[in-house]
Amino acid sequence: MLRNRNFLVGLGTGMIAGALLLQVMIVGEQSQRALTLPAEQTSEVEETYTQAQLDEMVSTARAEGAAAAAQAAASEGSSSPAPQSTSKPSPKPSPKPSSKPETTPAADVVPDKPVIVRIIPNSDLTGIAKLLHSNGVLRDQAAFIKEMEQSGKLVRAGYFELKPGLSTSEVMKVITSTPLDPDKAKQRLAKS
Repeated sequence: MLRNRNFLVGLGTGMIAGALLLQVMIVGEQSQRALTLPAEQTSEVEETYTQAQLDEMVSTARAEGAAAAAQAAASEGSSSPAPQSTSKPSPKPSPKPSSKPETTPAADVVPDKPVIVRIIPNSDLTGIAKLLHSNGVLRDQAAFIKEMEQSGKLVRAGYFELKPGLSTSEVMKVITSTPLDPDKAKQRLAKS
């Protein structure tokens, strides 16, 4: 009789512990789902560019292409004449605007106006640094990545309100803390 009783108590305790663990797992999944976009929107999330940024990228690509063609023609030297192009001759390559483009803030960002960024779950540090730089929050992507790796802190997924011009340590403090409620973040985005 005592043997059966101990067995039933153990079985009941195991069932209760299993039910509690299942509930914790379900709550975790629901909170993760609340931070992610619906399935039809996740495939559409891509980096967007302003017209000025696109024009700069096109002119840079043209300049690099012209420089590569000039190098190829110079390396062939006198062994054969340079091929003639049927299209317009390309202008001389203009110098690159900066040797470190990641140290300049985005052109369309209004200074001192807070921006709300969404960090997608499972994003890597490089993607997060690009996102923050494109929104004018970071000036130096490499320094941010280096400091994050040295600190060992984990970036939280979700919405964060940041001001352009914050120091790297201030940005780290914000994105490793609790994110904004998604509904509040969407309301703030709608206001701006």
